[in-house]
Amino acid sequence: MQRKIILIIVAVFSLACGALNNARPLDKGQHRVGATFGGPVLTQLGPPIPVPNLIIEGKSGLSPLRGKPLDVNYGLNSTALAFGTIGVHAGVSQLMLEQKGWIPSVAVTERVHLYNNFLDTTKPKETRKAYLLNQIDLTLGWDVQRHIAYAGLANYIDVADPELNIAPFAGFQYQSKGRFFGQVEARYLAANRQPDIVDVSFLGGNRGALSTTFSMGWTFGGQQ
Repeated sequence: MQRKIILIIVAVFSLACGALNNARPLDKGQHRVGATFGGPVLTQLGPPIPVPNLIIEGKSGLSPLRGKPLDVNYGLNSTALAFGTIGVHAGVSQLMLEQKGWIPSVAVTERVHLYNNFLDTTKPKETRKAYLLNQIDLTLGWDVQRHIAYAGLANYIDVADPELNIAPFAGFQYQSKGRFFGQVEARYLAANRQPDIVDVSFLGGNRGALSTTFSMGWTFGGQQ
């Protein structure tokens, strides 16, 4: 039970957090920096309010793999630090299939989240632990002029206690004619699961929780 309570906190600060979309991995030499704000939508206080997570993150393009773009992504949960929790993520994305007409492109992302609450002196020492969570995303993408519409399916697994946690998602990324971009995304976390503990209520009914996020940032390097 104690582990499940702690994992609820970890989930709010990690699985609940969105990130820059990976429908189009960056080309070699390209970099992207940005911030993602938001998370699961709380209904505990009345009006639906997204959890105010703030993720500072980046992406860097690597040499193509089998002729397809490949990049790495990395980030830090700055909101979690305020609660004595260190949370970082790192992953890799590969474009598997190019878009052909209305047939979408296909990209796969493998990402790990490492969280620990060792800095939280308000918690007993026995509850200060590290948690490793694995995330796999399958993302379908459509070019809309220079912008990207995308949708997909993710799975999150607590490595120490692996259980299937499916999360369908959809979003849109706006790309200016310059370097600026913005992104909005909705993700339905743990859509296949009923919560074990219902002390905190999220928008989503009896299963899972709806998460909404907004991202913005800049792309540089490579050809714009």
